[in-house]
Amino acid sequence: MKRIAVLIACLLCFSPAFTADSDIVFTEAEHAFIAEHPEIHIGVDPKFIPFEFFDENGSYKGIASDILSRISTMTGLTFSHNPDLTWSEAVTGARNGTIDLLPAVGFTEERSEFLTYLKPYMQFQRAAVVRKGNTSINALSDLWGRQVAVQGESSHEGFLAAYPEIGIRRFSTVEEALLAVNRGDEVAFIGNEATSAYLSRTLGLSELKFITLSESGAHALHMAVRKDLPELASILQKALDAMSESEYSAILGHWIHYENRFDYTRLIRISIFILSLMLLLFAVSSFWIVRLRRAVKEKELAQQQAENSDREKGMFMARISHEIRTPLNGVRGMSYLLEKTKLDTQQSRYLQAIKSASQSMQVIIHDILEYSRLNEGQTVIEHIPFRVDDVLQDTISLDAWKIREKGLDFRLDLDPSVPPVLIGDPTRLRQVLTNFLHNAVKFTCEGRITLSLSSEDLGDEQCLLTCAIHDTGIGMSEKQIEKLFTPFIQADESIHRKYGGSGLGLSISKHLVEAMQGSVEVESREGKGSTFRFSLPLRIDTEGMRQELQMRKSVDFSSLHALLVIPDRELSAKVARLLTDYGVAYEEVSSLAIADSLLSGDARFDLVILELAHPGVLSEPQCRRISRAVSSRLLFVHEESEGNYQETDERSIILPLPLIHSVFFNALLQLFGKGGEGDERREKRVLLPPVSPTVLVVEDNRTNQMIARELLEREGCTVLLASDGKEGHETFLSHEKDIDVILMDLHMEGMDGYESTRLIRKENKQVPILILSADLVDSVREKCEQMAVNGFIGKPYDPDQLIGEVFKAAELDLSPQPSSIDSEAGMKRVGGDAALYKRILSAFALEMKETLLLLRESIGKEDARQTAECVHKCKGACGSVGAKRAHELCVEAEKMLKGDSLDFSSFLLSEMIEELSKVIQEAEAY
Repeated sequence: MKRIAVLIACLLCFSPAFTADSDIVFTEAEHAFIAEHPEIHIGVDPKFIPFEFFDENGSYKGIASDILSRISTMTGLTFSHNPDLTWSEAVTGARNGTIDLLPAVGFTEERSEFLTYLKPYMQFQRAAVVRKGNTSINALSDLWGRQVAVQGESSHEGFLAAYPEIGIRRFSTVEEALLAVNRGDEVAFIGNEATSAYLSRTLGLSELKFITLSESGAHALHMAVRKDLPELASILQKALDAMSESEYSAILGHWIHYENRFDYTRLIRISIFILSLMLLLFAVSSFWIVRLRRAVKEKELAQQQAENSDREKGMFMARISHEIRTPLNGVRGMSYLLEKTKLDTQQSRYLQAIKSASQSMQVIIHDILEYSRLNEGQTVIEHIPFRVDDVLQDTISLDAWKIREKGLDFRLDLDPSVPPVLIGDPTRLRQVLTNFLHNAVKFTCEGRITLSLSSEDLGDEQCLLTCAIHDTGIGMSEKQIEKLFTPFIQADESIHRKYGGSGLGLSISKHLVEAMQGSVEVESREGKGSTFRFSLPLRIDTEGMRQELQMRKSVDFSSLHALLVIPDRELSAKVARLLTDYGVAYEEVSSLAIADSLLSGDARFDLVILELAHPGVLSEPQCRRISRAVSSRLLFVHEESEGNYQETDERSIILPLPLIHSVFFNALLQLFGKGGEGDERREKRVLLPPVSPTVLVVEDNRTNQMIARELLEREGCTVLLASDGKEGHETFLSHEKDIDVILMDLHMEGMDGYESTRLIRKENKQVPILILSADLVDSVREKCEQMAVNGFIGKPYDPDQLIGEVFKAAELDLSPQPSSIDSEAGMKRVGGDAALYKRILSAFALEMKETLLLLRESIGKEDARQTAECVHKCKGACGSVGAKRAHELCVEAEKMLKGDSLDFSSFLLSEMIEELSKVIQEAEAY
């Protein structure tokens, strides 16, 4: 109501103070014009409610319509309109001379070249329309660097011409623009506040909000006449001047519930007198109040400028990082393909340097994008079950190579109080741990890094998980700690020059911890090292804990007797504690010499656990004695010596340090539990070549096209390429029956990935569509999910991930399958000569293909003699290469063919032929 009152007041200010009884005096030229032009063609904005619009019957309505009706009575002119014209077409008509008058139009410099504007007869307010969930837009300046919707040929388009920083997308009607914002296709719409609010209510767009643009102020509404009709402009202006204030009020009252104005003149005079007395009495106080307000305003302005600067910095960095991802994807993809070719030692070293550099660049880009998401409040925290050991294993593996390269001593201290299964966001926890651990490795040149975890019971199935990363690195001063978590800033400039980095990792980690309702602490001394500690309140997964306990109870290790040969007392204590938890009896010795004497005597052990700190510690005689004295060995290998030991048989398992509880348990399970030694039913499994899918790649970057094609065709896929969304849609229509998966880029010239996906989904609801993009923020994911896409692959992508996602989407079986050929048994038949065995398999496959064709033919003819000969031949060949199941089926078939129960329709023959086909396929793949 306040806005309506202001609108009415503004109208009354513009309304001429003439009486209704005033006679209009026209010139001879004006009389002649009226006689020659009794019908005036007007151009109407069809949905400029309540100023002018067409109702459901096509009738012209609104404030401008009522004013023209009054002018028609006063002048004798009649006004005609075409309800089928859009506003853009109406403005174009005024430009080319087919439209005489625009009754309700805002002023723009461009339109003033072909229109004569009359005096304004009322005002309107300009506003930005956005979704309610958008908190990043509060003023016109927040739209810099973005694209907004606007009605074509409107004064709002002219207004935005003064702001080249803001991109525009033109729509024919306000309704179309508002619907685009409501769907999320456009970030904002600039237009008339009253009209937009009315249409939003009418269309039921309850998720929109309106932001008044103070930069544009209030804007006048005019009638505008073609420049070549000056007499018409003069006639209309005289008629508008002749209308009384009461007539204007009546028209407004009909459309916006105008209320009669109260004469405030006397009240204003009294108020001014009282105000003057107050100003006189409180002049000194007012002076200081003004100064205080000015200071506060200056401070707020400075703060706003700083926030705008940060926001613009974040937007700029996000935009740049998105652009970098496309060529980076090319670097990673080409490196992957190059790695599959034959390279010499020097070339391999160069390639590893390229891969390392591209991975470092990807980490920096990820930090920048994460910072942009945090700034815009787009980070979503998950609450899902996860295993603490899995998070630790993933985190440690990322920096293990750097720790090994720098020769650092790394320790993991996992307190027994930490629940093994929790509910929270494992991805964000892993990200925070990785950032802190990477930071410790970066700034530690020698000494030790310790990652410790503990928990505190909060009751009601809640716990407080505390993680601490301590290093013996360069440390920091108090002054450096104060600005440690400031974005884009490191401890000092020398740190950046020497160690590199974006200066975002710690800032992002702190934001993520606080987003998960946690807190971060830092302790550090220069030259002594640092400790980063953070605590998170998490729920305990009681169901997961129950399953974990049930799994451990299902395996009985109490009959085992173990010998621990671990010089590191800290590691030995951890292993001893775990063995006690599992019910394993053990003895501890501190050296191999003592263990050697024990194993040489009468002592017998089921398991020997050794810590191998350096290569060559275990001699061949010691290995033989251990093999005779124990049934299994489990070796702990330090990272720097891991490559010097290989698993020689199924009785040994090599585990890298630091010790991960679940990895240790799984190793015992593999040796002594289900599927371990003594389980004769365990089957050897190999990866069978799956049926290859046909993949449509819609990508405008030629390099990325080539990489995707090379990667997928190497896996046997058939690849179709399209360079934009339009070509992608057309290619899909031409090959719809053949295409199994679509890889869709989002940002392409011409038709983008969004529109192409919509068109494809109209034709086909089932075909899997995977989105390829460097811009996978939450808003983009939400928009794509509304189009029923099947998954997302971020750029730059990991080539193995791309291949896995494609085969997964195509629902092709990539899981290990039982092998039809026992290659180990076959190898033994040729004395372990792998090259000879490979040649034998190649010849076997060629010969068996011909034999299988002849076998099918003889069974079809029911020729018992020829069938028996083929089966006998297959039996001998399969036995020689280790195809055990096929050999057994051939033996059974041969017995049937020699006996009295010959049946050519027998299932046995069908099963034998199917198994022989699998054997041939595996032989070719080998």
